[in-house]
Amino acid sequence: MGRALWRSVLTTLDGVKTRPDDLHDEQLRTGLLAYGLTAASLAYAPVGFGDHHWTATDPDGRRWFLTVADLAHKSHCGPDPDSALLGLRAAMSTARSLRHLGLLVAPLATPDGETALRLTPRYALSVFPYASGTPGGFFDRLAPADRRLLLDALSRLHTTAPPPGTPVHHPGLSGRPRLDAALASLTTPWATGPYAEPARTLTATHLPALRRALAHLDRTTEALTSVPGVVTHGEPHPGNLLRHPDHVLLVDWDTVALATPERDLWLLDPTPADLARYTATTGHPRRPRRPRPLPPPLGPGGHRRLPPLVPRPPHRRHRHPGLLDRLHRHPRRARHRPPHRNPVEPVTSRLPHWVP
Repeated sequence: MGRALWRSVLTTLDGVKTRPDDLHDEQLRTGLLAYGLTAASLAYAPVGFGDHHWTATDPDGRRWFLTVADLAHKSHCGPDPDSALLGLRAAMSTARSLRHLGLLVAPLATPDGETALRLTPRYALSVFPYASGTPGGFFDRLAPADRRLLLDALSRLHTTAPPPGTPVHHPGLSGRPRLDAALASLTTPWATGPYAEPARTLTATHLPALRRALAHLDRTTEALTSVPGVVTHGEPHPGNLLRHPDHVLLVDWDTVALATPERDLWLLDPTPADLARYTATTGHPRRPRRPRPLPPPLGPGGHRRLPPLVPRPPHRRHRHPGLLDRLHRHPRRARHRPPHRNPVEPVTSRLPHWVP
């Protein structure tokens, strides 16, 4: 994901810092009973990047970490809440099967073997032991010693036999069906908002370049799927680590899947020495260079200077002044026009070094 898209995504995620209005403590307490746990106290934890979290303390003083997934926004697990629940359960069960490796915080299971318990049609609960360690942050840069520890953990993971039912990663665009449908409807007016028609015109103008980029993506993903996969975490960035002096623990396993090792390795920004160490441990071939990103599908002309177009949640949705005019004038903009000042530039200047 490039910096331009990160600018948009990072401005949409403030909502996970606030507990959901439609989920109450009694529902969490009932869910904990299914795991055989009684909560003497519950406290919302405004942490993380996508799910909601609580800490629970039982009458004996033991602490637990609760993760509540919003199934309506878990597209990497499934396109709708029911299929997302199945995907989440497969991921959590895989993580639980890997707990013997000592490199992760694994979820608990109910007596029936469920690792993701549905609380409501929208929410599902997973419960974890409250683990010690120094938590990382998404924007952290790993010290060389921590990067080696993480690489060692991934080496063990990538050489472990996949548990039955491990999800399979399908590289590509998660919203590809919607994109294909949009590209097939360019001859029909779009009436979904004030920017719909300018966006349709802009897309139609650059349709050949978009088609070429998608064809290149399809060829690349087809080549990737022909390579035998290993068990990958999917998001081993510093924000999903608990650091100890002699090891690290990986958390947030809802993205676990069979894939090529590079699905994990690119996030480490490994040095040639790191890759040599990894190859010596795992036997996997060295691939020191990240594939070059696709060229911008809309061609030159300053299109990156447009404000972000990713939809915001209702409480953050607003219009960018003059955006309609920008879209209308976009094809004729001078190539060397001074860049637009993005309001979230201070945030993206703090993006991790591994974001392209």
